[in-house]
Amino acid sequence: MKWCLARPHKYGVMLLLTTLIVAACGYFWHRSQPALKPGSNITQQFGFYDLPQQQKELYDVQLSTVGETIVSHVSSPNNPQFRLKGSFVQKKQAGEKRFFTYTPVHFAPSPDTPLLASNIDLLMHSQVRMQQLWPDGVPLVTMQNGMIFLYPLDDK
Repeated sequence: MKWCLARPHKYGVMLLLTTLIVAACGYFWHRSQPALKPGSNITQQFGFYDLPQQQKELYDVQLSTVGETIVSHVSSPNNPQFRLKGSFVQKKQAGEKRFFTYTPVHFAPSPDTPLLASNIDLLMHSQVRMQQLWPDGVPLVTMQNGMIFLYPLDDK
């Protein structure tokens, strides 16, 4: 009995080469997307307002960028025991919009923080979209939940 060697099918080889080229292009395209502005660090005050119930909650927020992550530290000027630490990890970018996932690292909701607790719940269970705007050179970030705050996601 004589064994015959199989000849490589030229379409299979072509398909394999095309797949490798597409995978390499995708890898290098992903690596070329602009990262978050390194070393950004800002402290500001956030307010959540519920007009029908006439409630407001004020928080001191510190945001800093570490690699592809925005780390947030939230404290309450009215409640010194309250602390929230979390991170926004960038997952993708489509044009001017950046998409993040939010993970609270340390959060203990209390009865006097219902507005913040509901907002944290929304951020945890949805993809967070942020868009950088530069009106008059001021770095504003807008989010899909209506939050607007000062923070430089990238250079102008």
